[in-house]
Amino acid sequence: MKVKAKLDVQSIKNFALEHGEKVAFAAVGVVFLMFVYSALKRESLPADKQPTQLLGKAQQVRTHITQSSFDPQRDGLTLVDYVDRAKRERIDLTGYKPPRPLNQPIHDPKAKRDNPAVMPVEELRADSGFGVFALKGDAGDAKAAGGGGRADVGFKPSVNSRLVGRGYTVVTGLVPFRKQSKEYSRLFDNAQGAEPDRDRPRYLRWEVERAEIDPSQPDNPEWKKLPSSDEFTSRFEGTMGDIVNEKFLQEELLAPLGPLVQRAWGDAVSHPKIGSAAAAEGDAGKRGPGIDPAAA
Repeated sequence: MKVKAKLDVQSIKNFALEHGEKVAFAAVGVVFLMFVYSALKRESLPADKQPTQLLGKAQQVRTHITQSSFDPQRDGLTLVDYVDRAKRERIDLTGYKPPRPLNQPIHDPKAKRDNPAVMPVEELRADSGFGVFALKGDAGDAKAAGGGGRADVGFKPSVNSRLVGRGYTVVTGLVPFRKQSKEYSRLFDNAQGAEPDRDRPRYLRWEVERAEIDPSQPDNPEWKKLPSSDEFTSRFEGTMGDIVNEKFLQEELLAPLGPLVQRAWGDAVSHPKIGSAAAAEGDAGKRGPGIDPAAA
């Protein structure tokens, strides 16, 4: 005899409605009990690893660190100061200077020749006066060429000389020979076709200009070159020796001292920065260097 189970769907629904909450609550309780059982079965920390014990040990270590002192020698440690170790003494490159440039040009470059600047006379001075000059007498008389004298004493005319009163002006100044030489060297020492014997300043002559100042136009003077005095100087019966030290003179820049009768030319014919030859001999070595020749 076979028994057939008959499932009643409606009965199942009714059972779920009436007892479903109980079944769910029972399942949750079972899961909770499983968690509790699992927690009880877990291994616990030993007594010395408990949080309170660990906090006490951490405090002991902190106190030891703050109160301890470090002695490298006692502990056998060597400390390296890398900042001091990285310092290097500055090397003196004087002994390592190469004898010639490393990037030496293949050929010596030469500059083009140019016109040098002309340095004007410096510290011009003028001194005027009136004097008696001894001129030649009869051109055919051989005795007319007599006479003579020194600039610091006066000229002694001959018996045939002709005495003439004439106003004069003595102009002196300093020729900047060193400056002019440096200008020539700057332009010509490394120029094409340089010749040291040729490329140096040479003075050929002197020229004097004067200007009359119009009070209504003082800023527009009209400069005029003075006429040559060769006609007058050619009639001098003689000339007087210069009182200026010869090392400061250049013949091309000098005018002859005329035969001033019985009167010395004095310091007017010498620039104050040079002085007379007698003063230079008495004051040798005291005058500062760099005085250029004077153009009188």
